[in-house]
Amino acid sequence: MSKTKTKKQKIVVTGAAGAIGSHVAEALKKEGHEVVGIDCLTDYYSSDIKEITISDLEKVGIPVVRKNIAREDISEILEGTDVIYHFAAQPGLSASTSFEKYLENNVVATHKLLEAAGKIKSLKLFVHI
Repeated sequence: MSKTKTKKQKIVVTGAAGAIGSHVAEALKKEGHEVVGIDCLTDYYSSDIKEITISDLEKVGIPVVRKNIAREDISEILEGTDVIYHFAAQPGLSASTSFEKYLENNVVATHKLLEAAGKIKSLKLFVHI
């Protein structure tokens, strides 16, 4: 069986400081891709744990940009991107999180990311988890 070499791609992983996003980012980096993470570190999860995860990602060469994709322009980060893995989301509501915050972190953020992704000529794949 011959092993084919995968073309190096620029891949953006949103929600990179989360459990699933960080593991996917690390696996993609290990495959030889240029990986950039985006995370806004919401208070839904412990920011201390997310900071440790970001530190671990940066140690293996994955920069993580702290941006809120629902509110901030990320077009510069997305320039030249081939693939986007969109893991950024809030999995549910809690006593301390309003429904409006849930909408922003899920619906608005995804909508803004899709709008920005639509302008990327190099984009080949958008995976929404």
